Amino acid sequence: MTDQSPQGVVQATGKVAEKIVNGFSSSPGLLLIVILNIALLGMGAYALVAIARMSAEGRSQIMSVLQACIAGKGIMP
Repeated sequence: MTDQSPQGVVQATGKVAEKIVNGFSSSPGLLLIVILNIALLGMGAYALVAIARMSAEGRSQIMSVLQACIAGKGIMP
């Protein structure tokens, strides 16, 4: 590989990808760390979506109880 400057975006991207692959091949532990980080980010995103859904459902339940109380119906018959 020569140290000439890249001619375009595609060549620059290719050189960066080549350096990354060479780095991963020399230290497989680094690849494991990257994979674990990606998995943890995915799990975190899933947890945030689940929390947002639960929050929306809880909010709608609370609002229905409040509307029933305001209307004078109460919760118990």
